[in-house]
Amino acid sequence: MQGNAIATAKKEGKDALYRNSQLNTTSDGNKEQQRVVAGDGSAPPVNESHDETEQPRKRQKLSPPESEKRSDSSSAEIVLESGKSKRRRSKRQDASGPNISHLVANSKGDHVVAVTAEDKCVRVFRLLGTGITQQLSERKMPKKPCSVNLTTDESTILCGDKFGDVYALPFFGCASANFSEESNVPAAKNAKEQKHIRGAFVPAATSLTVHTKRNQEALKNQEALKNRQNVTPNTPKDKTLNFEHKLLLGHVSLLTDLAYVTIESEPHVSSRTRSYIITSDRDEHIRVSRGLPQAHVIENYCLGHKSFVSRICILPWRKDILISGGGDDFLLVWVWLLGQIQQKLHIGGPVRDFRRRHRQDTLNLIGSLAESDPNVPGEKASEKFAASGIWAVAFPQHEDRAEAGNVILTLEAMPVIFFFSMTQNGEMVFRQCFPTQGNVLDIAILDTTSKEEPRLVYGMDCVHRPFSTDVVQEDNDRLAIGNLVYQKGTNSWIELDLATEEMNQCLKQDEHDGKGMIERGSKGSKPGALSDLLYGIENMRKRGPQE
Repeated sequence: MQGNAIATAKKEGKDALYRNSQLNTTSDGNKEQQRVVAGDGSAPPVNESHDETEQPRKRQKLSPPESEKRSDSSSAEIVLESGKSKRRRSKRQDASGPNISHLVANSKGDHVVAVTAEDKCVRVFRLLGTGITQQLSERKMPKKPCSVNLTTDESTILCGDKFGDVYALPFFGCASANFSEESNVPAAKNAKEQKHIRGAFVPAATSLTVHTKRNQEALKNQEALKNRQNVTPNTPKDKTLNFEHKLLLGHVSLLTDLAYVTIESEPHVSSRTRSYIITSDRDEHIRVSRGLPQAHVIENYCLGHKSFVSRICILPWRKDILISGGGDDFLLVWVWLLGQIQQKLHIGGPVRDFRRRHRQDTLNLIGSLAESDPNVPGEKASEKFAASGIWAVAFPQHEDRAEAGNVILTLEAMPVIFFFSMTQNGEMVFRQCFPTQGNVLDIAILDTTSKEEPRLVYGMDCVHRPFSTDVVQEDNDRLAIGNLVYQKGTNSWIELDLATEEMNQCLKQDEHDGKGMIERGSKGSKPGALSDLLYGIENMRKRGPQE
């Protein structure tokens, strides 16, 4: 009897607990229903006095209206973090890809070496005809390349960067895991072995080649350094080049240009040829080093400039003559093997005459409004200028021809090409000043192996105003490419109108690219991405305390 009563009580207790749980579930469901039924999307206040310790539910992030999405996606994005709002600019990549800063073609014209500025890559392309190119390799350099050239046999690419280093790269090389350091040491099989395989310092001299007391002490210090490196391996570098390369030489200053030349030795000295690497830098130096594989040997220096040296040029018909120019108002003609100046030609006079004529032509064209235009050069304009390019073109040799060729000079942010004639004995004389519609950027000499008169193609800045590096031209009707041919009868260069028109028609479809770079990279008077790509030589000039 007592056992039945206990069983009945337990059953009634379970039923009561079940009814209470059903009641709680119904009340919670009503609360959720009230939140859903609310028309404004916000939960109405609920008095939950029975449990004050319960944490409030997290509110779900609602998607913003379409108009707000459009405004935020184009400029920036909002990031919520710990209750605080932080504004972060979204990184936008240019869909057009990196811009090409240097182009060098081989003698056959079937391969091109291109340097892209933004990613610091040296790329090799194969020309398949009809304007189609195929990329064969892509090698990223540690620093931004500023000059590129080919050796005489065109099997090696010489690349100089802004930090003064010159590297040798195989022409048809590609990125590979088999090379990891400047010394071309094969990569290790595992991470532990990778730490010990490094290009340790090895003295080039030995006790057999060092005789003086001072040099012997220096050699002992180098040997001690080598022993310490063997005990303590070098720490791995942050950025290793994963392709075959070799560091040839280095400058302590910013490298500006390089040239590679091969000449025949004198008969009484040697019957073989010898190659040289000639480099210039910001500190008024022109260094003559031996070619591969002895690029570490310095033959001599060509010292004579007072400002930076921006361009050097070897005459193709006289490889013992070098033309150099930079921030000075003169050009120097060198016998570079001896380090001697053969001629010093002042170019300040032709530059001032061209500025004066250009200003007068502008005044005659648009009237007195040009006098208040700061972009029109006048009598008080700065006399400083910098050489942006020097080229040499050889003429077909005839018995009655006194000129061996012409030297071509362009100046940064100037719409003009200067021509100088070179006599057979190496004397340079000013010949012609050819005005252009825009600032001249680069010149390509066409094939001169035939008996026809030489031709050249020059590229112009059709975005910025003449004499300016940052002011955008209002109209975009100017030409981007010009075509010149040498006329023997008048000993001058003339424009080929038909060829120029055809070449510019091919570029009409890409004329919006320059404007797009200006709009993205320029605000007010600050130079944009296009200005940084096209100009910058004048920035190498050392400023005095009053400048």
